[in-house]
Amino acid sequence: MLLSDLKSRGLTAKAAEPDILVDFGMGDYPIACKKIWSTLGVEKRVSHAARQLAPFNNGGIIALNLDDLVPVGKVVSGPNKADARGVLSAFNSEFIESHRNVLQNAVMDGKCDGFLISTTAFAVLWEEETSAYLASEGTLWHLGDSSQEACERFRAFRNSQGI
Repeated sequence: MLLSDLKSRGLTAKAAEPDILVDFGMGDYPIACKKIWSTLGVEKRVSHAARQLAPFNNGGIIALNLDDLVPVGKVVSGPNKADARGVLSAFNSEFIESHRNVLQNAVMDGKCDGFLISTTAFAVLWEEETSAYLASEGTLWHLGDSSQEACERFRAFRNSQGI
């Protein structure tokens, strides 16, 4: 889905090692994508993604998908789409805070420039014309005190996302 999303933003992106290469004006920029199945496996998945990025000396992003951490049968309920995305944004932020050491170490050790944390869940919206909605939210995260090069690459990537 991330590859499709990048292309829909008008970026040149392709499926390639590590998982995605995207060009937003700085040449091919690597993205290693990992699905998080359990909070117990976060460190291992980040470590695996970091190994995928190692051959790319220009940093890269680790994209973590949290869809399977949303409890089974859990429905996001709210008045509108913005509210549903807000619930998922808070979910992503809680994940980041819970795993801050793992994420922070990967960035500070130069294994990646930052993270894209994404979650998609079914939502019921009571103020919308169509109440059933598949809500999706992506949260970009990095450390401002990482290397200058990593910060510049991350800001360029973030800007390419319209953020």
